[in-house]
Amino acid sequence: TKHKRPVVLALRHAVTTSTPNLPRHEARAQGIANTIRDSTDNGLVASALRGTTELRIPVDIPKIQTQQDGKLVFFGDWLLATPNLNTPIYRKSSVGVGLRKSVQGIPVRYDLCYTWEG
Repeated sequence: TKHKRPVVLALRHAVTTSTPNLPRHEARAQGIANTIRDSTDNGLVASALRGTTELRIPVDIPKIQTQQDGKLVFFGDWLLATPNLNTPIYRKSSVGVGLRKSVQGIPVRYDLCYTWEG
């Protein structure tokens, strides 16, 4: 019998916050950890709310007798962040489509997306 791979809805959301006395190198690390696809550098981040939603659809290539692991991915990313308690919150978001495939055990990914920053 042929095994049919399921469509997967993947969600990842995270909240990051800190005290006002956060060292600059830690605020920089939080900025790097809270990036979204195809956005500019966040710089220093004291607090952030970030989310990612992906719909992963399996893609099989006919006539190939090896294990199939290709996926078409539709995604949306969003971020609300502030460098410190005295500055306004800034927003970033990204939507797009991507391909996922393993080639000899090495994961390969390609994304096309539209990013909005404000």
